[in-house]
Amino acid sequence: MPKKKGETEEIQGREKALAVKEVPFWKERFVIFVALAFLALDQLTKFMVVQRLPADPGREGSPHQREYFIYQGFKHDIRKAPTPEGRAESRKQMDEYMENMDVDFEIVVIEGFFNIIHRTNSGAAFSILSGRNNMLAFVSVIALGALIYFRNHFEFHKPLGRLSFGLLIGGILGNMIDRVFRGSVVDFVEIGINQSNGERLQWPAFNVADSAIVVGVALLFVIAWREDRERGEEEEEQEADKDEEKPD
Repeated sequence: MPKKKGETEEIQGREKALAVKEVPFWKERFVIFVALAFLALDQLTKFMVVQRLPADPGREGSPHQREYFIYQGFKHDIRKAPTPEGRAESRKQMDEYMENMDVDFEIVVIEGFFNIIHRTNSGAAFSILSGRNNMLAFVSVIALGALIYFRNHFEFHKPLGRLSFGLLIGGILGNMIDRVFRGSVVDFVEIGINQSNGERLQWPAFNVADSAIVVGVALLFVIAWREDRERGEEEEEQEADKDEEKPD
């Protein structure tokens, strides 16, 4: 009796999964390449930020705390100024003040939206579990091992699955290296929107490793959604085949 289309595709999928299980992880060149590429990019950008900008200039005990708050006051006045002339005057005062400083607090990439800063985070994303650096480093090791061990459960045999795992592994390694060797994670991407009242809507600072992890997780959701859709289409085809086989 010939196999139905849905059954054939299911068998082929199982055969692919079994074939992947026979390949050791260290032979997954594409995954390792993506992971190492993003790991290198993450560590390079963090190194440049650490060399250029002071860490957490506004924190208690920072040698730059007073100057940093004065600088932020100028930025607040610039955002709050009702006229272009007022903003220009506030900016002129800020530039004159910063000329006498031997340090930069940020690098403006897109005015009012995207800045490069230097912040440290001993917690998880958005400073959750702050101060638990060692525990989070251990959790990172466990997560990394689990990803590698269970990789075949997420369509690892497909390019999209390999890309997602490369991003996840590179991102986890990037932040784990920070936790082990720096004692905290270096965040440097600051994105926000200026408001007319002088305040600023700001997303918590992040880094390349965070971005890789977020994109990797998003790809896993896409993979899961595609699997559900394909499974639903197969079930519909099987039901249609059954209806065709029924006698009139």
